[in-house]
Amino acid sequence: MPIAGAGIRTVVMARKAGNPGLWAKVKKLFATGGSPDRVAGSFAVGALCGTIPCFMGPVFLALGMKFLKINKFIAAGVMALFLANPLVFLLMAGQFWLGLAIMDEPAPVWLFSMDGRRIMEGVWTSPRLFAAYALGGITSSLVLASVVFGVVRWLAAWRLGRRKTRAEGG
Repeated sequence: MPIAGAGIRTVVMARKAGNPGLWAKVKKLFATGGSPDRVAGSFAVGALCGTIPCFMGPVFLALGMKFLKINKFIAAGVMALFLANPLVFLLMAGQFWLGLAIMDEPAPVWLFSMDGRRIMEGVWTSPRLFAAYALGGITSSLVLASVVFGVVRWLAAWRLGRRKTRAEGG
């Protein structure tokens, strides 16, 4: 008998025996739970840590998980989506450009060539460019986290309201 068939049979038998089985455990893992503020905060922290400059988000998330009352699975998942995105150099270039615009500096011609090596060389060799990248990155990360919090909070409150209406029989 194939291994996959044995695995499926085991899950089905466990479900028939009254054991919630693998599917219930997976659903529980992905359950958001909590208030709309907690769910939205989890998404916002993940977005903030995923877009913070110099790939320091995982460090901040690991340090903050102990103290923040968030769904750690959601926050880590959203952060991973931003960090594993193939367009991460587009995000870096945008943060770099925003920092230069805030500092009222002209953007270098090579910035929009999407050459990640050149961007990182410029950031690490020039304190002015590093300051622009950090300023633009922190600003864009805070703005994105605020927008994500507002949208997800609205959606979570709407979903919670729908769930309560259904439970009341409306």
